[in-house]
Amino acid sequence: MVNAGIESYSCDDRSSHINKILALKKLRMKIALQIREEPSLQIPFAFPGTDGKISPDNKLYPEFIADVLDRIKAAGGDLGEAAKIWNLSKSALNKIILADKKVLEIFQKIRLAHKNIKIL
Repeated sequence: MVNAGIESYSCDDRSSHINKILALKKLRMKIALQIREEPSLQIPFAFPGTDGKISPDNKLYPEFIADVLDRIKAAGGDLGEAAKIWNLSKSALNKIILADKKVLEIFQKIRLAHKNIKIL
């Protein structure tokens, strides 16, 4: 087990059970945004959304975002490669990234790390 120093808590509800569920959801998203790894050759599951859209409430959203960011980093900041492997248009994936401010921030950092790639 690796300690990445990532923490999450929630006190949004009076129920400790619901707070644990919310904290775990936040923790999954923090891990998805902060930890990059080499992506596998195939996608780990079918696109969990519909019509090129996915809700942040979708259970697989953090895993999907983590895989997309890993693929963008592995492709030198190229959004098109990640979109192609998930069978999405570049525009659809761009909209998914733009819809979440934290995802967009990590995406921009990845792209800035690779020269001659424009930021959205």
